[in-house]
Parts: sequence; C-alpha cells; structure tokens
Amino acid sequence: IALNIELRLLNKKIKKNKDSIIKVEEEIKEEEGNLRKLKDEYAKMIYAAFKKKGNRNNIMFVFSADDFNQAYKRMLYLKQYSVFRKNQAIKIEKSKTQLVSKKKKLAQQKDRLIEESATKIFLVGLKKEELESVNSIKNEKQDLVKKLSKSEKLFKKQLQDKQKKAKELDNKIRKIIEEEIRK
Repeated sequence: IALNIELRLLNKKIKKNKDSIIKVEEEIKEEEGNLRKLKDEYAKMIYAAFKKKGNRNNIMFVFSADDFNQAYKRMLYLKQYSVFRKNQAIKIEKSKTQLVSKKKKLAQQKDRLIEESATKIFLVGLKKEELESVNSIKNEKQDLVKKLSKSEKLFKKQLQDKQKKAKELDNKIRKIIEEEIRK
C-alpha cells in the first residue's frame, strides 16, 4: 500500500515537472518570437538609416536647417535616434542572454527530471524486489507453520496412542496384581 502511494506521489511529481517544462518551453518560444521581431525592427531601422545616409549625411542634415532652432532640433533628433538604436541593440542582447539562460535552466530541469525518474524507478524496483522477498519469506513461514501444525497433530495422536496403550497396560497390570492378591 505504501509503495502504491509512493508511486502515485512520484507520478504526480513527474507530471508536475513535465508541465513546468512545457510551460518554460512555451515561454522560450514566445521570447524567441519577440527576439525575432526586435531583430527585424532593428534591421529595418539600420537599413533605413543606411538608405538615408546614401542621399545625405547627418552633418548636412543639421546644416541644411533654415534657422538655429531647427538645426538644434535636428541634432536632438539625431541624438535620440542614435540612443534609440543603441537601446534596441542592448534590448536585443539582453533578450538573447535571458533566452540562453532560460534554455540552460530548462535543460538542467529536464536532466534533473530524467535523473530523478531513473532514481525513483530504481527505488521502486528495489522496493518491489524487497516486497517479493518479504512475501516469499512469509509464504515459507506459512508453509513451515502448516508442516509444524501437521507434525504437532501427528505427535499428539502418537502421544494419545501411547497414553492409551500405557493405560491399557496399567489396567492389565492392576488386574494381574488383583488376581494374584485374590489367589
């Protein structure tokens, strides 16, 4: 009974771990999709910047302003655009790192689950062998008890027979003694 309970608990734990692994795999797929989108957006942004540079460079863009205020705003725009591109690159790299980390954790979790399952299966096998051994010993003891019980009955019968013969012999001896006394 305890073995069955332990097996059920083990199966529940394994199922819980498998569900957890499936959830993490889904998260990884979702993050890979997000990373792909970020890379695509970044590639489009770099391509657009490259295309525009072919037509004119950033200094010309600033100097071609109508007044100083417009030139200042263009400089701010270029600076913000540059910061945005750097942030996108950092975001992509951070996302990659997190993804790699999650994949490592998932691999470790899978390895742990496989190892744990193998250990539990081994332990269950040992417990089954132990149970079979205990049952075998129990059967042997029951057989021995049956044999001893039969032997006990046989010895009791032999004892009763001998007691009966001894009583008959006592009676015969008493009768002979009584006859001898009468004579």
